[in-house]
Amino acid sequence: MVYFMEYNENIHIGKYILRFAVVYLFVTLIVAAVLIIVDLNNNSLSPVILMLSAMMAGEKFIKDNKRLPNSSEKVKLISYSLLVAWLISFFLVGVTMFISPELLQVVQELISSLSYTIILGTILVISLLMILMLWFGYGFLTTRQFKALEKKGKL
Repeated sequence: MVYFMEYNENIHIGKYILRFAVVYLFVTLIVAAVLIIVDLNNNSLSPVILMLSAMMAGEKFIKDNKRLPNSSEKVKLISYSLLVAWLISFFLVGVTMFISPELLQVVQELISSLSYTIILGTILVISLLMILMLWFGYGFLTTRQFKALEKKGKL
């Protein structure tokens, strides 16, 4: 049972963050396109997309290193994934506002009607929820993947 051992070796995690970013962007765009096509205004899939992206990056880590990420690596994976998720989200909102000036006006009115404390508090709460989802994706889900791959003899 290798998954309980703690490794002192820290792997460069750049390629795993890139995997996270690609999966997150790709799945977000596909889900958005499907929701637009079927004319649904539902964003409840965001947590699933976040955990799926973390799970896919975690799977790549497991296959490359034949082990789970250690505590230090997991903190880096979660931190950088959070940053990447926010950057991609802001980028997509920016592109959408550029394409749809009406949305830009709605966002400007919303921001001007709220205090900065409420905006920052909302961002903080959403970030904390995202961290929990990423922790679950890189923790529990990745551990399950490791056990399944180990059981199948693929490690």
